[in-house]
Amino acid sequence: ATAKWNWKWKWFKEILPSHNLIREDIYIISKLDPTCGSYEEAMGSVEVTLRNLQTDYVDAMLLFWPEQRYLAGTEPEYAMLECYKALEDLHKMGKIKNIGAYKFSTEQLKFLLRECKVLPAMLQAEFHPYFYRKSLVDVCVITPLECRHFVLSSVWKTL
Repeated sequence: ATAKWNWKWKWFKEILPSHNLIREDIYIISKLDPTCGSYEEAMGSVEVTLRNLQTDYVDAMLLFWPEQRYLAGTEPEYAMLECYKALEDLHKMGKIKNIGAYKFSTEQLKFLLRECKVLPAMLQAEFHPYFYRKSLVDVCVITPLECRHFVLSSVWKTL
């Protein structure tokens, strides 16, 4: 996974040729900058990621729920929908193969599912024996359509 604030993209462009790999051999997941609060900012953030990685597309782009402190008075729901619309448009253009959600609560995920046109392909959320989120799992599997499209990732520290 890569992100604007993550150093990993710096070595990505060197690793492919040194290991006799081509772009299609690597599955790239990146995260939209969590400070994005508008359609334009989301479009720009993805373009920066693509430029830094020197690639035409990423296999998946994850969307954070926007943090209120970065939104300058904009409601988080509105900012999230604006950013998600940008990701949907980039998906149509082929620059993002899959869209995902990152650290969404159950209610935030329900809101997204009601409003989006392209269902998220994955959800990355904290989920482990000490933080079992049945309501989040239920949202992911409640209908056959959602069940086909969701992957619930486990994000937690080793014991």
